[in-house]
Amino acid sequence: MRAFDLVIEGGEARAQAAPVIRRIYHPPGFTDRVLELLRAHGAVEARGWSAEAFRSTNLTLVQVADIYEARNIPARLLKRIASVLPREQLRDSWNGRPEFRVFLRVASRIDRSLFDAFIVPKTREDERVSVYAAYLPLYPPHLLKWAVDELALRARPPDDVAALRKNGTYYLMLSWD
Repeated sequence: MRAFDLVIEGGEARAQAAPVIRRIYHPPGFTDRVLELLRAHGAVEARGWSAEAFRSTNLTLVQVADIYEARNIPARLLKRIASVLPREQLRDSWNGRPEFRVFLRVASRIDRSLFDAFIVPKTREDERVSVYAAYLPLYPPHLLKWAVDELALRARPPDDVAALRKNGTYYLMLSWD
């Protein structure tokens, strides 16, 4: 049975086929579990683009309209997030960024690394979790080199590269728009 919407235009009512939502990843709602994990790990929540939230070194969750942005996700939490995602989501490579599974490989090997991601919730048909930045500790240098090579191997070059200090540790930040 097909669903129809009742559309009233100019005083006339007519039936119109409801839009078909074509989801990228199934089952819908997996991002609810991701948001629960972020909140359970003490994500500091803010609404809108808060400059203070972005300067924070804490795990931060910012909601803008219908998209969430998570900043400073520790490697161990990224691995937990990956465990609730649909398998095909691990191959997600939004806009030429490295695939989610590549960020996950880096998180598995460098436990002090941090990540930024955006979460598109189930209210949209393009529901996903997409990592767009990695913060790699500068020491030990051989792991830093391996991580940079791994992230740059099958993706376009990062749009932003910087050296930052967070909680007394220096990081190389690689970010893709």
